[in-house]
Amino acid sequence: MMVTKQQENSFIDQFRNGSESAFKSIFGQFSKPLRFFAEAIIKDHQEAEDIVVETFLKLYKLKENFNDVRAIKSFLYLTTRNHCLDFLKYSKRTESRYKEMQYLSGQAERPIYEVLIEAEFIRQVYIVLETLPKECKKIIKMAFLEGLGNKEIAEKLGLSVSSVKNQKVRGLHLIRIRLNLIEAFIILFLVWHVTPINCINTVFS
Repeated sequence: MMVTKQQENSFIDQFRNGSESAFKSIFGQFSKPLRFFAEAIIKDHQEAEDIVVETFLKLYKLKENFNDVRAIKSFLYLTTRNHCLDFLKYSKRTESRYKEMQYLSGQAERPIYEVLIEAEFIRQVYIVLETLPKECKKIIKMAFLEGLGNKEIAEKLGLSVSSVKNQKVRGLHLIRIRLNLIEAFIILFLVWHVTPINCINTVFS
């Protein structure tokens, strides 16, 4: 849904004034991709979660300084990145962790901006998933975010395997409608780390 400038300004005013619902909205939109972003850098799931929490606490303390959502987004990613670099720099880890510092400095094959792009794609995936019909959304999340097979999903939801397959196909179809087709395949590739052919096989298996 397209948000007008007036609506965004109203939202930012609520956020700056300490609105709990506005803060929850921002947290809901950015927390998952930020956790992915942090974990991709430091390779530590629990520490990544802690870093994201710390980032949002800092955001809340500085809430009066933000004038638009884009500034909030930039702050969140930059702060998370800096916390991750601090973690790698000062933690008493193995030498491989220090090699990751070189990685983040652009001396390795995959620079940090690629991880940032990947995280942003994941954010878009979550936005699209939330627009799917209730049953379809549930099955798509169980299949691709929880890694459950068709039979497991069918047993958990009390459905036939064919119904689960149909809902997965329907979900992919709706994603194709709501996103650019090429972008959809890029997102599927980035999120589930499989080739385009395997994406199709995964969905229709």
